[in-house]
Amino acid sequence: MNLKELLDLHHAHYIDHFVQGLQKLDGGPSEILLDLDNKAPDELHRMYRVDGLKLDGEGYRMVEFNLSRPYQHAPFTEQRGEVTVEVHPFVWNACIVEVLTDRIDRGAVIAWGTHWIDVEDVKSKDADGLQGVIHNISPASYPQGKLTYWVDFGTAPVQAMLELIKVLTVGAKSAKVTLR
Repeated sequence: MNLKELLDLHHAHYIDHFVQGLQKLDGGPSEILLDLDNKAPDELHRMYRVDGLKLDGEGYRMVEFNLSRPYQHAPFTEQRGEVTVEVHPFVWNACIVEVLTDRIDRGAVIAWGTHWIDVEDVKSKDADGLQGVIHNISPASYPQGKLTYWVDFGTAPVQAMLELIKVLTVGAKSAKVTLR
């Protein structure tokens, strides 16, 4: 098994759960893009996608489709050039990406996130009602000296995660994707 195949399993595990959640919305809207208008340093980190809205007796309420446990597998390692990618069980919509590096191209991360969250909200939904977008990415933090992002990959395809790993590991000695 390679990295993409393993990530495909993680993705399918979450997307099955997400599609089941959509059915419980009874036609309510899904993947709604919000501008939190917080004090984030840039537009990307103000953006947040809610999984869905469900109509109840008092109006709409926000609904998140969270898994109770991650897709289970043994720790996995793949060498990609000079970068070692290590994957532990994680939840697709609550993933921590840790990178050991001495530099980062913040602009490239912002460009990646802006593309995959679809800031203009123009991406169409597919036949299953999925928009194929991330739902959130945190600003960078550095716990224990590792560059760390929290990412809700939402309904984005595996390609989004592979691209983020590539963006974050330019010049890095190793990268690690783990469960939060």
